[in-house]
Amino acid sequence: MKGPELRVAIASRAVYPYHGFGGLEKHVYYLATHLKRLGVDVHLFASLPAFPAPENEDTAAAYSRLAGIPVYLTPYTYLPLRANSVPDRVSNYPVFAILQGRQVCSFAGSAGVDIIHAHGLSAFGCAWQKRRAGLRIPLVSNPHGLEDFKVRDIRRRLAYSYFRALYRYGSRLADRVIATDRSMVREVIEHLGVSRSQVVTLPNAIDIDDCLRFVDHGATQAVSERYNLQERWPIFVSAGRLEANKGFQVAIEAFAKLGDRLPINWQWIIVGEGSQRMELVRRAASAGIAGHIIFGGRASDRELHSLMELAHVFLHPTLYEGSSIVTLEAMAHCLPVIASRVGGIPDKVAEGVSGYLASPGNAEELAAKIDICLSRPLSLRQLGEEGHTRVRKDFAWPEVAQRTVDEYRILLEAVQCN
Repeated sequence: MKGPELRVAIASRAVYPYHGFGGLEKHVYYLATHLKRLGVDVHLFASLPAFPAPENEDTAAAYSRLAGIPVYLTPYTYLPLRANSVPDRVSNYPVFAILQGRQVCSFAGSAGVDIIHAHGLSAFGCAWQKRRAGLRIPLVSNPHGLEDFKVRDIRRRLAYSYFRALYRYGSRLADRVIATDRSMVREVIEHLGVSRSQVVTLPNAIDIDDCLRFVDHGATQAVSERYNLQERWPIFVSAGRLEANKGFQVAIEAFAKLGDRLPINWQWIIVGEGSQRMELVRRAASAGIAGHIIFGGRASDRELHSLMELAHVFLHPTLYEGSSIVTLEAMAHCLPVIASRVGGIPDKVAEGVSGYLASPGNAEELAAKIDICLSRPLSLRQLGEEGHTRVRKDFAWPEVAQRTVDEYRILLEAVQCN
């Protein structure tokens, strides 16, 4: 279904391959390229990258897919602050959002844009400038994980109060606010102060073919040799920043509780870097399980997806979460998932069907779920295949992109009727 061409301006702080391959970057990249495949005239607005993306076959392919999509880059850094630090996010990010919003609205008003689709704080900048310019173009706000509303440290909560207010402003002035999962609808309404009628559920998605194309015999063999995975069972894999909110310390406690119930050759590989690395190493040593845990550091896409192909279980003990793209990627590799019952994860992982869920921060409950998997080794493949089927049905980009176009058209019809 192509129908009459839609012209959409997508605004975000970051997009792959300009700014790395994180969750937001992936989402915006795949949204833009899959909308383009459906005949949408996409114009992409992002920040000027501080460092150019490394040149390799993957980034070359990504730039090729973006060919035909005009990309407009706005400078981001106005104060010399560490990227993504609290001072940076409450100063540089809002200034960038306002300047980007001016650029988006100026273009939208002159180029006949039908929809402005803004991610994160870009919705604030676009809403602010749209109101000032008196534009009647519908605005879609895509807030993603809302992690800034869930921080527990009182100092960070106070520091982010201004940031959260700007986030709410952008969403309240939007015509539609996207909840990335059904289980996130309540959080979107409560945190952003929007009405239920504004909210539409459109999941974050993955490109399954892209996930699987990273895997080949040579890559998996190299990863197996690197981590010495021969004769290992079960192999757990996790991926994420080594920060307290990812809950890796909870998983260490859970494994320690299992003790002798763990097979002698079990292995847990954690992919990622962060400020908690040394603390996690210390905890693993104190628990007497350091020999079974590998802190793999950063990994290329090829290494991570090859590792997922070799693993037996994906472990995601996060304390709070947004949609969790990495969980979908693991399911695409037919991995059963043991994860926390937070954010959008319950929309993806069905208890006892594609994996198991535990209360966030509850090491005893997490240990029990791990124990279930260990006691039913023959069911692991079936759990993984059920997860893969669910991803293909509900969370693959061709399906989600079409649903997004359908929502654009519903919104346009509603605005025209008013």
